[in-house]
Amino acid sequence: MPIENWVMSREDVAKALELQRQIKEAGLTWPQLDILLQMKRGTVADWCRAHERVPAPIMQRITEILDGVKAGKIKPPIV
Repeated sequence: MPIENWVMSREDVAKALELQRQIKEAGLTWPQLDILLQMKRGTVADWCRAHERVPAPIMQRITEILDGVKAGKIKPPIV
């Protein structure tokens, strides 16, 4: 079975780095954001490493969560 080449685009890497910056700015960890999004553990890590693309509706939800955490409206879960 041949191994397929996997290449990240610069755009994917830039989006992943921006997501990492936003999460750090809000003071969250990747596992905490997984919990707040009700996603399986490691999903956010895959997005932050550009292994997968974040769907637009979920990115909108991430932005809402991060804004809520920064404003003090959403309490980060204890991991």
